[in-house]
Amino acid sequence: MKKSFLIIGLSVLLVGCNQEGSQAPKGTSYTNEEAGFKLTFPEGVELLEPEHLVPSSTGSIALAVRVDSVDALEEAGLYSKRMAEEVMKNLGKGELGPGLDFEEEKSEKIVSLGKLNAREGMIFARFEICDVTFERILVFYPKKNDKTYQVVLNLSMPDEKMIEAFPAYFHKDSANCGDELVWIQQAETGENMRIFSKFHHYEVMANEHPLIKEWNGAFKEIKESIKFN
Repeated sequence: MKKSFLIIGLSVLLVGCNQEGSQAPKGTSYTNEEAGFKLTFPEGVELLEPEHLVPSSTGSIALAVRVDSVDALEEAGLYSKRMAEEVMKNLGKGELGPGLDFEEEKSEKIVSLGKLNAREGMIFARFEICDVTFERILVFYPKKNDKTYQVVLNLSMPDEKMIEAFPAYFHKDSANCGDELVWIQQAETGENMRIFSKFHHYEVMANEHPLIKEWNGAFKEIKESIKFN
């Protein structure tokens, strides 16, 4: 059911922030010297290895950091050079424009990282009717040494926990997906609001469930920790 989420690693430095005599642990830092940025992610978040799938295979909230030189991207397709150049152009104008991935429209927005703008969104499914995912993405384009890089941060929640926590949004579609629980399609709800928009509006934006609070809080902390050099 899951699609492989290619993560191309550059130089990564992980440094524990615990120090003797310090306050409560503040998390772990990630530094990418080639693209010139660093960030901190909170305790309890698993940093995925490049060969991992998204979301985490361990049942924990997971962070994937994908960094590519824009010039090295494929010419066409998802996360292509052509799409990156279009997104960069729109970010430079403070406009959303087209997305790089299957973001829920209601979740898309532009955020400032101080030095540059970034594109933020959420993904609940890709490609096919049986796909279920819970991903928050942040895309930005730092420049260093006359090179521009595409950075995609992806913070995902484990599907099993989320489906169990929000059963009203899922059902079995035996004809297409066997025994797996999948999103209820709009045609079957009899509602005007798409199921992804409904989940985003009534659950993510409400920020009331502990899993949603964890997801929202971790993403906010990571986003606000990003620094450039």
